[in-house]
Amino acid sequence: MDNSGCYTFVLFNSLFNSLFYFLFNSRNLSKHSTFNFQLSTQLKRQISLYFIVVGAFLLFISSGFLSEGLSRVGMDNAVVAQRMAEGFEDFWLPSLNSPGHPDRMNYLPLGYWLESQWYNVFGSNSFTAEKVYSVLTYIIIALLMIWIWRLIGMPKGTGWLPVLCWITIPLVTWSATNNLLESTLTIFVLLSVALLFLAGRDSLMALTRLSSGKPAGSYRVYCAIWLFLAALSMELAFMVKGFTGLFPLFFPLLYWLVVRRQKVAYPLFATVVILAVWIVTLFVVVIFSPDAYQHLYNYIHHQMIGGLLHVQTVASRFYIIYVLLLQSIIPLTILALFCLIRIKNRPFYKYMFFWRFRKDLTAIQIEHSRLGWFMLVFGLSGILPIMLGLKQQEFYVVPMLPFFGIAMACLLYDLLEDWLLNINKTAHRVLIALAVLIFGSGLVLNIDSVHKINSNQELLSDMRLILPQLYEGERISVSKEILQMPEVEEYFYRYKNIVFDSLPGQPHYLSMYAVVDRFEGIVYSNLDLPTQQYNLYVETCEL
Repeated sequence: MDNSGCYTFVLFNSLFNSLFYFLFNSRNLSKHSTFNFQLSTQLKRQISLYFIVVGAFLLFISSGFLSEGLSRVGMDNAVVAQRMAEGFEDFWLPSLNSPGHPDRMNYLPLGYWLESQWYNVFGSNSFTAEKVYSVLTYIIIALLMIWIWRLIGMPKGTGWLPVLCWITIPLVTWSATNNLLESTLTIFVLLSVALLFLAGRDSLMALTRLSSGKPAGSYRVYCAIWLFLAALSMELAFMVKGFTGLFPLFFPLLYWLVVRRQKVAYPLFATVVILAVWIVTLFVVVIFSPDAYQHLYNYIHHQMIGGLLHVQTVASRFYIIYVLLLQSIIPLTILALFCLIRIKNRPFYKYMFFWRFRKDLTAIQIEHSRLGWFMLVFGLSGILPIMLGLKQQEFYVVPMLPFFGIAMACLLYDLLEDWLLNINKTAHRVLIALAVLIFGSGLVLNIDSVHKINSNQELLSDMRLILPQLYEGERISVSKEILQMPEVEEYFYRYKNIVFDSLPGQPHYLSMYAVVDRFEGIVYSNLDLPTQQYNLYVETCEL
């Protein structure tokens, strides 16, 4: 628990380095002194806006970042990754008797393995390890969103806008501190989409050159390379969370339907290339890796098909739509408010329904609106695989949320463009003050939350008293009711590698509520710790 300061430093250092790289890599765009002065002023404004967004994110996660306590799923993921780092879990054949007894034979391993490498490098003894890893994945997600924002032709330095729209969704900041596999999955999904945009750009360049009588040059080769890498990125997404990571396969066709910059031959070609890469990869895996084949077989037959047919966590397949609408209340409210106002005769509803107001919009504004609707439709396509079954959780929509943030930003940009480009000195000073206030408040609140408890209050409070009485890696006897609560064993294992034993004979015995003086012929004495829920006993003698 004393390594939180080190992890905090690593997190904010990486955040600042990445942020300033994206902000300042455009300084050499021009050598003209006047342009450099204007660019400097614009960069200062951008820095303020970026820090406002980062500060808002820090404020939103302050209650759950450096405090103790994880969701049930997050702790489960942390324990499996920790055991993999300790050598107890094989990449393809994880053990079946890990603490908390999660049946990992039917789960895909890449997400656990990546987190285990984090533990190998930075250690797994601090309770903040998995939380810092989780937040770092969201920093990477934000940077990938900014990259995609630039790839679709939006102005440099405005990448804070899609990130701001994204973090207004409550589920985003909750999942950022709860160590979900969906966070790692989102990285590979966004990476595959960025590569598909690169492939589409080079394909369009090749087509343009051919139509003007010039050779396509290397653009076709680059297009094929980007498609190949995008297919591999989707495969990595599959290895994290299964078929829910493959929805970028819909990207080429949906992009053609909504934006339509090329003929239908390209989306068909791109889809065929991606499927071909998958088939070849599967063939190689089946031939050269029997363990991988067996694991994939277990996943498809037990986890996927079994989950679709036999596991039900919700009453309706449309539950995930309800979750999405519920999480979108804040963004939709913001959009509704903009629909009611006018900024210099730029009513927002014209951008929302651009097909009815083409005469009032420029070609660039129409393009931005098309891209916004495409991102919205593409994000919704990721929900289709989830709706196939009744095994659904709220956090399953996490990988689709960045696309909703980008969609909202595309629709809002033209409304805010004049303000962004012509902000006066007074407003600039207000932005600087606001950035200092919000970022500073977020930083202070996160530091203040260290060692506080945000969930499982009684369990974690009692563990603070019980764990000092136990040595690292000790096996202890426990009562039957505790064995019915896997999360208790996972917390004990995560904090001090404590393993539970249902049989008597261990030096220590843990029970809930009830007072115990003997267990299966062994006499125990209560250590009389001021706990609320759990009692720890030590063996005295045998009868």
